[in-house]
Amino acid sequence: VLTAQIIYGTGTDGNLGSGFTGQAVAGTLAATLTTTNTQFSLTAAIPSNATQLAVQFSYTPVSSALAADYFEVTDVQLEESPVATPFERRSYGLELSFCQRYFVRLVDKTGNHSIGNGVAISATSMQLQRFLGVEMRIAPALVLSGAANFICINSTGGTAGAATAITLGLTKSNVVRFDVSVASGLVAGNAASCQSQNTSATLDLNAEL
Repeated sequence: VLTAQIIYGTGTDGNLGSGFTGQAVAGTLAATLTTTNTQFSLTAAIPSNATQLAVQFSYTPVSSALAADYFEVTDVQLEESPVATPFERRSYGLELSFCQRYFVRLVDKTGNHSIGNGVAISATSMQLQRFLGVEMRIAPALVLSGAANFICINSTGGTAGAATAITLGLTKSNVVRFDVSVASGLVAGNAASCQSQNTSATLDLNAEL
């Protein structure tokens, strides 16, 4: 018997490993497995105050460890619907574009990853625009690992130094403008760029619900 449960909570983010806030089970299905592929469905009502949702599978072993003692789970679909609908197979590209409406990681701890090119507006600040490949759900918020993980480079290729601040000066659902500050080293009116300088750097745009 493979048990499937729909579990909800009322906290912010989190995961089942550490437990949801106010964790509760909305519905349980005990599926008796055979050697034939079988489709099972579970419908449960989720309270309006729920902010966390997960599906959990569990089972209790009933025999000794044998070479062929296993089960397979495939085509899992969680949806908002009064009934279970046919499984939907979406292409990787389509699924990725849906995800990017809510979250985009522009810098991913790889080091020397460029945010983009722009122009210095003073010796200590520059601006650069970044057009987004997919229009986000709303104007996103910036989530940054730390400004010191990024550096500015002036038009002659010299480093102007580590960034002291990175903020969003213009925010739309399809384009953002980064305002980057440094201690010194830029030349107003000249081209400049900004990039990560270590593997601790991350820069995210978040338009989650």
